[in-house]
Amino acid sequence: MSHAVLCAEPAVGRDPFVVLLADDLMRGGLPTQFLVDAVAEKPGTILSVMQVLKKEAQKYGIVRLGSDDEVAGLVEKPAHGTEPSHPASIGRYVLEPEIQNVQPPVHGGEIQHAYALNVRAAQGHVRAVTLTGQRYDCSSKMGVWKR
Repeated sequence: MSHAVLCAEPAVGRDPFVVLLADDLMRGGLPTQFLVDAVAEKPGTILSVMQVLKKEAQKYGIVRLGSDDEVAGLVEKPAHGTEPSHPASIGRYVLEPEIQNVQPPVHGGEIQHAYALNVRAAQGHVRAVTLTGQRYDCSSKMGVWKR
């Protein structure tokens, strides 16, 4: 996601923008309009989240929730047993243009945007909305099979 977000900077300019990850197929429960409405109601970055099993947490960016819907932080693919909670950030976001001002590190050849999201969360600019529909992980054989 991170490289695409950085490449989109000239197109999005200084407006909030929606990111939809193609490997997450969603059915019901969290339409894109809901995310747009959430940011219109209260500006900031919006992460869609879902509860994951503890044994699956190391596959995701795990969200540390603060009060109400505030995100206190994000831990990308935590080691088993170190996850702060079990809501995982999934492939639907509204990002503020300020996310472009945080230089995410490169790890394993991949730009780590979870770092930038964590920085913005620490500044009080990230909220979570919970997915109530069904998510299919199309990057895995089992995710496609479930569909």
